[in-house]
Amino acid sequence: MGAKEDRRKAILEVLHRKGSAKPADLAEDLSVSLVTIRRDIKDLISLGKISSGYGFVRLQSSPSGAEQSFARRLHVNVDVKRSLAIKAMEYINDNDVVFLGAGTTCYFLAELLVTRFTRLHIVTNGLKALEILAGATGFNVECVGGSLLPGFNSMVGPKAESSLRSSFFSKAFLSCASYRCDSGVFDLSPFTAGVKQVVVSNTKQLYLMVDSSKIGAAAPSLIAPAESFGHVITDDPEMKVPQGVSVSSAG
Repeated sequence: MGAKEDRRKAILEVLHRKGSAKPADLAEDLSVSLVTIRRDIKDLISLGKISSGYGFVRLQSSPSGAEQSFARRLHVNVDVKRSLAIKAMEYINDNDVVFLGAGTTCYFLAELLVTRFTRLHIVTNGLKALEILAGATGFNVECVGGSLLPGFNSMVGPKAESSLRSSFFSKAFLSCASYRCDSGVFDLSPFTAGVKQVVVSNTKQLYLMVDSSKIGAAAPSLIAPAESFGHVITDDPEMKVPQGVSVSSAG
């Protein structure tokens, strides 16, 4: 591929399809040198089209991030999110008491749970996950009360947090908007982060599902230090995590 504009367009198409990519992989996909790809990446960053993380590039998020509705996010990076959900299934057993987050990766996990298990107690604040779980036979399903957060299809706020403080979970499966080994795990909204903070405090085994586009991304609301999550499930086998945290590679 020769023309600069054609390469830039191809890079954006790859990132739209995959969510994120390493420069070396882009160079291989486009059959050009790594030096050329890095030059194109630098140009696209200066144009505000993409952003960079720890060894990855991704499409530039909207200013607030929250402008992407749940329905839209459900169709972004689908293959990776499904692979994370499939890997998460390995850590769930019949009769577990599980909290399931409201993110799109958790939605894909809910789809799998109803096909593989017969007896689970699941609590969720995700309305879309709840729709899936409602069709399961043999499940005890609870929805967290509270206030509906538009765009996220999740129940949040003081009532949601209060109800969760009286619960204890054997396992919780959560996602995030940003993972930084040194500074913590973050979300786009203080309301979603507040719910997850309570879950982190009231769960025996915490599993965080992190696709590579979230590593090093920018998000304003701290959920917890990275070491709070004992197990991370990711598509990046080289992901940096705190000492003592286990990593499972999906895909």
